[in-house]
Amino acid sequence: MTMAQRFAGFLRREATAAQGTVKAGALKNASSLLESLEEDNCQLRKLLEKASDVRLAERDRAFARRNGGIRQLRRELAEETRRVEEWLDSRQSDVH
Repeated sequence: MTMAQRFAGFLRREATAAQGTVKAGALKNASSLLESLEEDNCQLRKLLEKASDVRLAERDRAFARRNGGIRQLRRELAEETRRVEEWLDSRQSDVH
């Protein structure tokens, strides 16, 4: 139970104790408004969690793409290094 729900319950109890007065009506209205705001707050928190999950998933996909790109670059560099070494070896054998 959240603090807002507890306070709304307190306001309802106070409204019951003050039956028939203007104060009772005001307390009931405040309790209803507080409960409504708490519901909205819960919905917004859920949306924020979903947005956060989406953002984390996007970050993970971007990391995987970058990491895949780095691996590809390493493979290409290794292949190019191998070709250069072969070329250098062939040039050295031509000289001797």
